[in-house]
Amino acid sequence: MRYDIGLTMRILGQTDIQSFDSDNELTFIVTRQRGWADYFVVPLCIGIAVMAWVQGSQVFALLCFICSGAALIINWVQGPSTRLSVTPNQIIADGNLHETFDSKIKILTSEVKSIDYAIGGEHSPSGLYVRHGWSSSCVLPGISREQADSIRDTIARRFPEIGKIDPSPASLLHGDASGITTLGLSKADSNTNS
Repeated sequence: MRYDIGLTMRILGQTDIQSFDSDNELTFIVTRQRGWADYFVVPLCIGIAVMAWVQGSQVFALLCFICSGAALIINWVQGPSTRLSVTPNQIIADGNLHETFDSKIKILTSEVKSIDYAIGGEHSPSGLYVRHGWSSSCVLPGISREQADSIRDTIARRFPEIGKIDPSPASLLHGDASGITTLGLSKADSNTNS
């Protein structure tokens, strides 16, 4: 069975998501097609590198060339697709996980606390994350919140024992209502105290 879940804007690329439901396995394949913005990033970096080289900053120029080349090679090796397979016993993600060296993740479903969308951080992409143990793993990077919610809901319908939203609080000490504590060390705080 195949379902087309969604597309994104063409200027930023297109994301096709296909879902296949077999006897004991649910599979999602996310395929990213480059958009116009993707085609301009590498030439822009090369242009900056050439300008830096001409102006005498060879170290910066070499750094730009190396980063552009590494990004092209890593993206080419990993390919445009990510595959997520969910069975009653394990979750397997393989393909382009937006990681430099990792291209496969295996998680036992008995360890899964939740499956949900998360906004990426400094070194991690936005996408569908599986929270397990004390860590979380991005299993489908580069998809929108709506796409992730749709995939999570499909997994929850097919395998109700996994993929539930984690009821544990954000902070072990303060729960979900952990506020900001001021120490009174800034000028504004010291003027209000006197």
